[in-house]
Amino acid sequence: MSWTRTAGALSTAGSIVAASFGSHGLSKVPEYTPKKQKQWEIANQFHLLNSVALTFLSPLLAKERLCLNVAGGLLSLGITGFSGSIYAKVYTNDDRLGKGAPVGGVALILGWLSIALLRR
Repeated sequence: MSWTRTAGALSTAGSIVAASFGSHGLSKVPEYTPKKQKQWEIANQFHLLNSVALTFLSPLLAKERLCLNVAGGLLSLGITGFSGSIYAKVYTNDDRLGKGAPVGGVALILGWLSIALLRR
């Protein structure tokens, strides 16, 4: 089994936990606002979508190890950087923690481009 399948499955499970917290616990966080709810939801959508993609990279790119590793690494970095920094920003109410989102977003874009460009 490829590391991307394991990482993707674990990340997908984490996105479900984050969605549950967003629905049931986020409103109890100090300084909660509807804007923060929306930010959490956007982070969670990106988290789930890219985690599922990461899970299914392995069978799609089984014979293309370079593409699999580059795309998998970039998607993993992107999920953590984009969604993780937004989750942290919203949960802690510290805007400085959201500064990783643009880097994570670029990593997600590069991950998807690597799938398009590195496939033979």
